[in-house]
Amino acid sequence: MSYSTLLFDIDDTLLDFHATENRALELLFEKHGIELTDTVKDNYVKFNQSLWKKLELGEISRQELMTNRFTTFFKKEFDLNIDGLSLNREYLEFLSTGTDTIPGAKDLLSTLKKSGHKLYVVTNGIDFVQERRLRNTGFNSFFDDIFISQKIGYQKPDARFFKNVFNELSEFNPDDTLIVGDSLTSDIQGGHNANIDSIWYNPKLSPIDKKITPTYQVNNLQDILQIVG
Repeated sequence: MSYSTLLFDIDDTLLDFHATENRALELLFEKHGIELTDTVKDNYVKFNQSLWKKLELGEISRQELMTNRFTTFFKKEFDLNIDGLSLNREYLEFLSTGTDTIPGAKDLLSTLKKSGHKLYVVTNGIDFVQERRLRNTGFNSFFDDIFISQKIGYQKPDARFFKNVFNELSEFNPDDTLIVGDSLTSDIQGGHNANIDSIWYNPKLSPIDKKITPTYQVNNLQDILQIVG
């Protein structure tokens, strides 16, 4: 089986979100004179991930996430009343300066591009943050188009997100289209919902969820070349 059209998630698939998030949090806390301990950082990451999971499930809106995450976290963690929306804007600006990439990502994209594959970004991230990070790393030059849920109006894994994407692709054929991502609930479930095959990028060798099974699984990005043909 070969695939000519590849849909790539960004965060922790091609770009190292964990490293970029760490730096953005350090800059934010330093600016406001608040100590960022490892415990505080871990608590924030877990809390933030829980909010993004709720967004995936449609339990909260993107605006609610952006408006409330720092307000709620700072109240719970430090008993501080802060302007969460203002803090969120500062954090996103720091986040958008990120240049951290996953090892092997650039070589993979370059090889796929040279071999004639059509490459697209599919991401649930914040539009200007993702676009800047792709420009910062030069990765934007590899992609035929970039699809961001904030602009489309639906999140991965919602089938309506993918329907909008497919409508923009020329000569779309689901049989030779593949999604690549690190999230079972967003990317792989999204592939199921869109009736396309999927590659789960699983560098940490996490146990698979029997309810969400990818078509393929890799722990090294270069292994994708053997799959797509």
